[in-house]
Amino acid sequence: MNIRPIAKILANRPKLVIILFIIFAAVIGTQITNIYMVSNFAEYLPEDDPTMKLLDQIDEEFQIGHTIIILVDQHDRIWDIRDPKVLIEMDEIYKYVYEKPLIEGKKTNIISIRSLAELIKNENAKPILEGGTGLREIPNDKAKIYEYMARITISSVKRVLYTDDFKIAVIIIQVSKDADFDEVLLRTEKALDNRGTNFANMTITGTIAMQKAVQQQSIRNFAIILPIAIIFISIVIFLFHRTLKGIIIAFLPPVISLVLTFGVLGAVQPELTMLSVAIVALLLGLGVDYSIHLMNRLVEENNTKDMVTRVEFILKSTGKAIVLSTATTMI
Repeated sequence: MNIRPIAKILANRPKLVIILFIIFAAVIGTQITNIYMVSNFAEYLPEDDPTMKLLDQIDEEFQIGHTIIILVDQHDRIWDIRDPKVLIEMDEIYKYVYEKPLIEGKKTNIISIRSLAELIKNENAKPILEGGTGLREIPNDKAKIYEYMARITISSVKRVLYTDDFKIAVIIIQVSKDADFDEVLLRTEKALDNRGTNFANMTITGTIAMQKAVQQQSIRNFAIILPIAIIFISIVIFLFHRTLKGIIIAFLPPVISLVLTFGVLGAVQPELTMLSVAIVALLLGLGVDYSIHLMNRLVEENNTKDMVTRVEFILKSTGKAIVLSTATTMI
């Protein structure tokens, strides 16, 4: 294969080649903002996995779904969970997360919401002859609330939705498995921010929140590790080449490859997971290696004065090895 024309372009027009590559990478890189990353741990397993099959069967039978749990902890507050002010805040969560999307004609992606506030409202909504007021709302009368909580419908969920000392309660939001977990979680967070008062001390937890937290923590950890890796790699390269130009040459191809890779991923939009951030480390490590191999080979051939001939020889020898190793790495 005659690669001398390519060698001529690389040797005689290096700046033009670099500029063209950067422009090409920049165009593809505009799609990076469209990258789609899922936080659902179930995405790590294939659908025909026995564990996933069993989980789907249970979900279909019992509608368990994935959960967001809001913890209401009143240990440091003078109002316990039976206080109307606290129950109204819990009810505001239900209205914002579930009723508001329905009013707007949107899908809630929620299977059910279980909370003490909902049970109190159900009891209060019963007709007067059945011990209610006929109004589906939280009553302001504490005595009425205490009466409702003594009934079997609410007392039976003690230690499930609230504790014996009435200082802790939970709101359990069951989310459908095909929902956008990030959207439901964001809606829940907004519900806490927009609940009006702050008599209730609320914190979000549950499987969906934990998955999102792990994802965010992984990205934060990577944001710390990556600059450290770049610094140490730069130090090693500088010690051998004694020039900043060598560092730029070593890092430019990996940077372009990262932009191209994530640009393509943004355009294609596969379901990336938290493990996908490892792509950055792999491309950085391998890309710098390939750059160093070519750079050192160019220095070794300094006896060849004609730059075109030198580049042609490098492409035929080290270049061929790098192309093959790159191909196997891609596969």
